[in-house]
Amino acid sequence: MLVWDLVSMPDMSRGKSLEAKQSAPPNWAGEKGLGSMGEPANIWSGRLSSLRLEMESPSIWLGSAWAALCGAIASGQMGLEVHSLLLLLLVLFLVDPVLGGIWRLVVYTDWSAPFARGHLSGDEIHIKSLPYTSPGSPGYRASRWLAGVLSWWRRDFRPQVGAEFLSLLLTLIVAIVLASLLGRLVTLLTLVALVLVAVVLLSSRRYRVIGLSLRAVLELGLPWLVGHLTFGPLHWKSVAFAFAYTVAYFACFALLDGRQKAAARLLNGSQIVAVTLLLVVREPILAGVAGLLLLPQLLLQPFLWPGGAEQWYLQRSQPWLMAGMLTVALAVGV
Repeated sequence: MLVWDLVSMPDMSRGKSLEAKQSAPPNWAGEKGLGSMGEPANIWSGRLSSLRLEMESPSIWLGSAWAALCGAIASGQMGLEVHSLLLLLLVLFLVDPVLGGIWRLVVYTDWSAPFARGHLSGDEIHIKSLPYTSPGSPGYRASRWLAGVLSWWRRDFRPQVGAEFLSLLLTLIVAIVLASLLGRLVTLLTLVALVLVAVVLLSSRRYRVIGLSLRAVLELGLPWLVGHLTFGPLHWKSVAFAFAYTVAYFACFALLDGRQKAAARLLNGSQIVAVTLLLVVREPILAGVAGLLLLPQLLLQPFLWPGGAEQWYLQRSQPWLMAGMLTVALAVGV
């Protein structure tokens, strides 16, 4: 996760608001075992802001970076020359720490906190009268409204979410710049990803399934397409496999949410669809490999039924799922 911090002047000490907000629980998902923020490591520290990288320890290793790599391989045009490797690094940086950082900043920050106290009272607003304005005039009302906004910013917004707001603004700029370097279609997909983040924030409290499904699209489906479009034109086979494994990724979230049977059906069904698609595109050998990679996952699933073994199962089954993704990417791209 990529985070920008505002450094206060003149003592250059970082504000305490970000540290306080990092300890707050996420405001939407109640995610069980999805990861914890590691110790921040400074990359660059300036007079006005600092850049740092926070390492994750997720239960779900499968995610944006692996999906983007598989999408790039599925394009069939990613080589080992320096230019291709640099493009791949840009893609991985965009989909994982940059878009992932935007996700965490938007979803894990309590943006409603600055509004909890409501409007400022008249006694709390200190303004200087503008020249040639009288009480009740439009200029007077405008200056009073502006003074109220500035007072609210200093009293509520900046102490509580100011650091997160700055990080979000700068990370959005980085995301747009990186996407523009990778092409118009990648820029369009990046904008779609940002819209999905906003939709998840608005919908997930009431509609948890929608929030988890959109997160699966954001963290696996779109990164796969971004990786593919960076290196070559999109085709139906890559889109179909991206959809199948997006469903499998959603099943991982559903499993951690306590819906073992439904998650197992989705996890197995999506990979069976992928094996079937490999047969359709006349790749019987790789279809057999993908089927064999599904077998260990099926053998581990009986341990899920008593309950409480969801994270244990994911830690042991994810390597097989990730290998299956790589197998279908090679089938499409090689």
